[in-house]
Amino acid sequence: MTIDDLTQIITEVQKLQSELDDVEVKAARKGTPQRLFEALSALSNRPGGGVLLLGLDESKRFESVGVGNAHRLQEEISHLAASEMEPPLRPKFTVKDSERKTVVAVEISEIPATRELRNLTDYGLVDLHGSRRWAYYTLNVPVEAPPVQVALETDEEKILAYVREHGSIKRAECQALLNVTETQARYILKKMKDRLLLRLEGTGKPSRYLLPDNTTMIQT
Repeated sequence: MTIDDLTQIITEVQKLQSELDDVEVKAARKGTPQRLFEALSALSNRPGGGVLLLGLDESKRFESVGVGNAHRLQEEISHLAASEMEPPLRPKFTVKDSERKTVVAVEISEIPATRELRNLTDYGLVDLHGSRRWAYYTLNVPVEAPPVQVALETDEEKILAYVREHGSIKRAECQALLNVTETQARYILKKMKDRLLLRLEGTGKPSRYLLPDNTTMIQT
């Protein structure tokens, strides 16, 4: 991304007074936002990827408020993307002064299809045949697959029961339900999503977890 590209994105966001389909905005004036996991995950799973724009404040009509420490912010996001995301992400950063404030754009590439297929292989849903450029994949489930049996832990049973009753669960609701910290709730929900017990919808505060589409589970 060039500086001109970043300038155009800032101008469009401020003109429309809204985030864009492939651009999520966070202020980051007081430092690196704490809740970036969902944003990075959503952008990386979006066709074509997307941009996390830091330094504009939605509550102030997307005014340029700047980031606290651009260098530290880049280091912390790079660490998060490399150590806590699966598969690891490699964000690209572009820094620009806007209205005498520093704005940072974080480009997140789409997760390649091969990585998605590798994840499906790890879950046992598809089989890998061959290797390298001649590799191909086949489904590892019959057309009329029997219900998936999953051994659930007590916390997971509570979460699934909550989702069945209320339709979805947010991280804060998970914290209250299990009486755990935000970090613990995030870990449990991510683990359930990775095991295909839940699916994530939305990004940021409005994001919520729902039951997977067309999936039947039997508790054991």
